[in-house]
Amino acid sequence: MSDGEKTSKVRLRRDAVILAAADIADREGLETLTLAGVAAAVDRHVTSLYTHVDSLTSLRRDVALLGATELGEALWVAALGRSGVDALDRVARAYRAYAVAHPGRYYAMTMIRNDEDEEIVRAGDRVTTAIRAVLSSFGLDAEQTIHAHRIFASAIRGFALVEYTRGFVLYPDPNETFDELIDLFSAALTSSVWPMRRSDLSAETGEPMPAGPGAKREPENHA
Repeated sequence: MSDGEKTSKVRLRRDAVILAAADIADREGLETLTLAGVAAAVDRHVTSLYTHVDSLTSLRRDVALLGATELGEALWVAALGRSGVDALDRVARAYRAYAVAHPGRYYAMTMIRNDEDEEIVRAGDRVTTAIRAVLSSFGLDAEQTIHAHRIFASAIRGFALVEYTRGFVLYPDPNETFDELIDLFSAALTSSVWPMRRSDLSAETGEPMPAGPGAKREPENHA
């Protein structure tokens, strides 16, 4: 195709470049992403990409931002109007579905962190607050919510990674295993003893201390 024919095309948009990069990352892996590959995907010369991105590093950052933005939206949609076990079930399934469907974007958002990048921070916070809103609806305090969030996110990430790399055999059905994972969290979170505050354990027995005044957790619906 001649340069004249290329210039007659519809003007290339920045979001189209980022989407093409994200799709390549999903199909082939974030580590395989190149500016030349993205240029080919949008049918442009590689030099034309510099109108929209500064470098491959900045493009990978944009893929991470897209992933965090999309995941945050998916989690809030899943949690909307729900709390407790119902919200946990919906959010867990939405999280797993996104991580499996968009492994490149998900990997980018988990690997590319920059506390000075306000857009990245805001998008990441939206993911975090969706999950913590669901967990706090079980009546957890702030510290317990953080512990539960770390464990919950680690479990979903690990499951999605094994699933994506085809580490599960077909029997028993991995979907049933995921159901068990959700049931495990639901049972623990509704038990009123997990996550346990270490300061609440008896020094003598290692057992939970008797509940004192105000110790009962009342469900709060933050979703």
